[in-house]
Amino acid sequence: MFHRAGQEQPITKVLSWRGELDPSMLGRKVYGPYREDGYYLIPTGMLVREGQLLIDYAANAAGVVAMQLPAAPAVQATKNFGNLDPAPGAKPNLQVLQAFIKRLFPGFPVPNALP
Repeated sequence: MFHRAGQEQPITKVLSWRGELDPSMLGRKVYGPYREDGYYLIPTGMLVREGQLLIDYAANAAGVVAMQLPAAPAVQATKNFGNLDPAPGAKPNLQVLQAFIKRLFPGFPVPNALP
């Protein structure tokens, strides 16, 4: 969830999967035996504006700040770009997204479709 000036905007989940944490991990002792991992689409425009990226990662841990924005690397990397906001209803190219995930996250699930 993107939070800015009292307003919230959801981000789009592309794919998620659940797994079980190893019994020796501290995360299992604190949050329980299961976890959910996933890929989310965050429009670049959100990363360069004042706000916060919020996550809900447990029943009693909703609205936790995952990232304070703007994100300096995003601001620097996009300073010569034009409009950073997607057109209404725009979706990324599925094949490009799949190639990106395969290259940067080998061994992780790859989405077969976009939401």
